[in-house]
Amino acid sequence: MENSRSSASRARWPTSRRTRVLIAGVVFTLLIGFCIVPCILFGGIAAVERLIDQGQGIESEPQAAPGPPSAP
Repeated sequence: MENSRSSASRARWPTSRRTRVLIAGVVFTLLIGFCIVPCILFGGIAAVERLIDQGQGIESEPQAAPGPPSAP
């Protein structure tokens, strides 16, 4: 009886090191893809929105100050 129980548990969990490394890599990739990347992406979007709300924006060229144009 003890042998059949241990063989059943062996069938449930992969014993090959290569298979365990593959599963760990897939889990790690999914963790990065679904947790870390959206946090960075949405954090960056929120930071840009805060800059725009403050009036700084992300333009490469500065805008001219509003007012009458200066005569030469």
